[in-house]
Amino acid sequence: MITREQYLEALDVVETYHQQLRKNNNEENLTRISEWNKFNDCSIRLKNVLNNIRKGTPECIGYKEEFVENIIIHEMRKFPQCGNKSIHEFIKLRGY
Repeated sequence: MITREQYLEALDVVETYHQQLRKNNNEENLTRISEWNKFNDCSIRLKNVLNNIRKGTPECIGYKEEFVENIIIHEMRKFPQCGNKSIHEFIKLRGY
């Protein structure tokens, strides 16, 4: 039987793989967090997490990203204010 931890680790591997694929794209094809057309549809909690990721605030634990397509779900989990609801909301809005 697969445990929840194993399932989450597998999702992280897939997300890292997608991240590597997206890095091959140049920045012209990427969407900045501040310019993302679905940013206004986000909950306040998710907006705060995305703003912290964009600015690279101390809560980021060394993680900073400008582009929506490059955000790694595993890194979002490290934020104290980012729970499963925010992660699922982000995945739904981003589309993957």
